[in-house]
Amino acid sequence: MGRVLRAALALREALGVGTAFARRTTSRVSKTTVALSVLALLMAAPASAEPGFEYGEVTRFGGFDSSAYNGGQFGGEPTPGAFLDPTGFAVDPVDDTVYVVDRTSRYAHNPTSWRIQQFSPKGALEGATMFTLPNGNFGRNSAIEGLAVDHRAGRLYALVAGSPPAGQNNLPPVAQELLAWSTEPVAGGLVAATVAGAEEKLPPDEVGSPLPGSPGTVGGLVSSKTQLLSGATPLYGPQGIAVDPLEIPGVDNPVTVEASDLLPNVGAGRPIPGDTIVQQVRTQAEGTTIATGDLLASWSGASVAGQLGGSSWGPLGIATGPDGTLTVLLDSGGSVTDAYVVSLKADFSEAAVLDSPADMPLSGDFDEAPLWIEESPFASTAGVGISNLDGAGPEVAHLSSATSGGTGGPYAAIMFSNESSDIQVGVNAPADPEYWRPGNNAPFEANIGVRLLEPGAGGAISSLQGRTIVNTLGNASRLGPCHISASEATLAAGADGTLWILDRGPRSDQSETSGQGREVIELAPGAELPPGAELCPQPAGTFTMTPAGGSSKSGEETLTVPAGTKVTFDANSINRQHGRPFAYEWDLDGNATNGPVGDGFEKVYEMRPIHYYYPPSGITYMYTKPGTYKVRVRMRTDYGVYTPPEAGTVIVTAAVVHPEARFTATSSGGQQVTFNAAESTPGIGSIVDYHWSWGDGGEEDEGPQTPVVAHVYAQPGGYRVTLKVTNSSFQSATSAPWTVTVTAPPPPVRDVLAGPLYAIPPVAYPLPAPAPDRTSTRLSPRVRFVAGALNVALSCPAAKILCVGTVRVATAGAVAAGARTLKGGVKRVLRKLLIGEARFSLSGGQHKTVSIRLSGPMLTLLKKLKRLAVMVTVTARDSLGDPGVTRLRLTLKAPPAPRPRQRHV
Repeated sequence: MGRVLRAALALREALGVGTAFARRTTSRVSKTTVALSVLALLMAAPASAEPGFEYGEVTRFGGFDSSAYNGGQFGGEPTPGAFLDPTGFAVDPVDDTVYVVDRTSRYAHNPTSWRIQQFSPKGALEGATMFTLPNGNFGRNSAIEGLAVDHRAGRLYALVAGSPPAGQNNLPPVAQELLAWSTEPVAGGLVAATVAGAEEKLPPDEVGSPLPGSPGTVGGLVSSKTQLLSGATPLYGPQGIAVDPLEIPGVDNPVTVEASDLLPNVGAGRPIPGDTIVQQVRTQAEGTTIATGDLLASWSGASVAGQLGGSSWGPLGIATGPDGTLTVLLDSGGSVTDAYVVSLKADFSEAAVLDSPADMPLSGDFDEAPLWIEESPFASTAGVGISNLDGAGPEVAHLSSATSGGTGGPYAAIMFSNESSDIQVGVNAPADPEYWRPGNNAPFEANIGVRLLEPGAGGAISSLQGRTIVNTLGNASRLGPCHISASEATLAAGADGTLWILDRGPRSDQSETSGQGREVIELAPGAELPPGAELCPQPAGTFTMTPAGGSSKSGEETLTVPAGTKVTFDANSINRQHGRPFAYEWDLDGNATNGPVGDGFEKVYEMRPIHYYYPPSGITYMYTKPGTYKVRVRMRTDYGVYTPPEAGTVIVTAAVVHPEARFTATSSGGQQVTFNAAESTPGIGSIVDYHWSWGDGGEEDEGPQTPVVAHVYAQPGGYRVTLKVTNSSFQSATSAPWTVTVTAPPPPVRDVLAGPLYAIPPVAYPLPAPAPDRTSTRLSPRVRFVAGALNVALSCPAAKILCVGTVRVATAGAVAAGARTLKGGVKRVLRKLLIGEARFSLSGGQHKTVSIRLSGPMLTLLKKLKRLAVMVTVTARDSLGDPGVTRLRLTLKAPPAPRPRQRHV
């Protein structure tokens, strides 16, 4: 039916037929007449496609009414088609006619002035009405707080909120009146709706003319204050209205009012709003005993408390769903989400919480909750002017489906992003995580958007059962389509899956008003977009694949590597638009026999609950088995989930290159043997570790730059030595054993002929061998910093046979090692830095100086800091394995800058 009406409107515009006639045609003439009127258009039109998750901007109209604002004075002549402070928004779900009510005076004025405007789907002004409402006159306060349209009845409804009953001045406002206008303007003006089934108009508004000479509303009275307050509890703090689609033949649908009851007194405080109440209001009399405006059935949010962990919550908005249900929003009170969505049947017989916390992980995964809404649509409270409203309708809408007879499609929800804006407050101020904020005397800026949520089993829209897709992102740049330029927005569902947004903008009474917002935006599924319309900004692109020692490839390409290769995958190349990522999930070996189960994605990196910094976007993985692997990434952001459409392919070949361990052994005299592993090969990458097994029970690991090492055996004999090498891809290989023979040194030869012939050589008695030195191996290091190098002097004690070890120099504390550029600022990176490392080998009694030179970047850092504290660590052990560690801390000073050379004339 939606396409038929759109075609009728298009035909009307082509023929120059008036709006009122076209709407009468669609609402009063038979369906056969309508079909005949647009048959030619329908025959040429393509078949409607199922609304997808690509939306684009169709139209945008309105703008800030600077004339009525009058430089902050208020009272200027209102501009037709513009808006000042919108407080109500409704869209006809059949023909996409748009209605907006806005306050055109300062909220403290008495009376306040108001305006309702009716627009065609393309933004043409079709009708309007201006009126006043009382405010601050002896407790007589009133304000328009929500609109709803019933296409079948030809009525536009408005809820008037007002002062609580006498003697309850400390309580929130209450539902005061329900008014109705006809959806068929007369001479460009909106007029009161008629009595159902009759030609006379509804009774006049009771509160619309509070002061002499003030124009009251011309809306017809559907339900009076007396009727609305006749229920079991007054409707406190009303949050909006919706048409209840009971669809009883011959009877106009009732209107539902969403409000709350009161909690008991809290201590000495006053009662505060409690559970949500949805109250039906009769819009058509029955006989002589049942009057228009009487209250019908009511529903309380307390009925779903069992689905919400035993608690129920206050009202947050209400709308009519395309599947014949009501969409009721509950304030979650800051629990797992900021809004619970309840699907309520039209007769109130059944209610289901669609994003119940029972369907979501409870271990801090609230970042995945689908509905993270920042503010209530209406926040008027006791003690504040009732006309001072902070919203214009619900922030969640249940969209229709173009291919299923107008039944339920996806849900749309206003989301806010923690992506910081470019505005900074103060010097070195951290990025504000809120989705919008007024800058330091700067214009308002928003970073919000709309996220689509596809219902899963049973209609649930949680992140576990529903499929969430990043698509209609709020575009902070005014240069692109679909941007929402201010901090307040509300949603309404139209025909054929269309989504309507009222970009409210900041309230005009606030100290800073930039004129942003105050626009109506229509978004439509990509398949329904007219020629020339632009799709909303979405993430685009894919990840990169980089093998160790190789060049990068796009995630849409094929990468071929030998088994045992480490591959780094990085999603930083994805154009994220405005969504801040808080998790990356990877499927690195999809379609492989040894791959993971389920959807294949494994949550690798995430950051919660606060998204101030980006999580790592890359991961390194080594393929050990030949085969073909599909690689995918899934990025979770504030706006939803993005999965690149293409999957990378990694082909691992069977040609595996292994490392090889080889070495030679050379006696250095006595019981010391030198081993040389320079002929070992890494296979892939480079050798990162030499592991020696000496055959005497001792083992030793040497770093990548130490293929040559000496070992001293305590006793003569034969020893089986092996070497194990490990490469940078964590592959290892062990050599064949090498047997080395260690012999004792020969005894010294005495020259007995050197003395007189008659001399009798002395008798040599064997002396006991000295006990081995088992003290700690300390080398008494001394350090000097000369010409950009640290010179470490070492002395091996004479009692030791051999001293081997390392000299390591690092910064004594964390220093600025660089910076990461984040949107909205630069974050310094602090960490300890390794300056250099060297190995040494000394015989007992030997002295040696080890030099470690500062690199170019390190010298630059020293010159920048002027002074740099470093820690020199000398780690040593002797031939018996006795260790010793010595640490020296010193401060390096930057060399003075050279004096400029003087020129002599």
